[in-house]
Amino acid sequence: METILLLVAGVSITALGLGSAFVASTTTAMSPVQPLELGVASGIINPFHELGAALGVATISVIAAGSLAQPQSSTGFVSAYATAAFVALGVAVIAALLVPAGRPAADAPRFAH
Repeated sequence: METILLLVAGVSITALGLGSAFVASTTTAMSPVQPLELGVASGIINPFHELGAALGVATISVIAAGSLAQPQSSTGFVSAYATAAFVALGVAVIAALLVPAGRPAADAPRFAH
């Protein structure tokens, strides 16, 4: 029962973080786009969000499949989530290095939803 509660807690925290990450990444990607091209940019960004989610789920599933060999074992899930956490940390560090610091210029166009 404890393992299930930890799994639910981890997935819930992940869901909260992913919601924030998708909003931030979409805003960052669409902010330099001209207003007439926002539809095209959105059409390009959204499939890549879906592709990234599908690849992430597939990767975690493959790593977690290791627990199927041993009944009543959660080691595969622990390995899968630990791997996902390290990959997320690495991507966050890379993003922190690539995203420019500061605010946009006052005359820069504002991104509107």
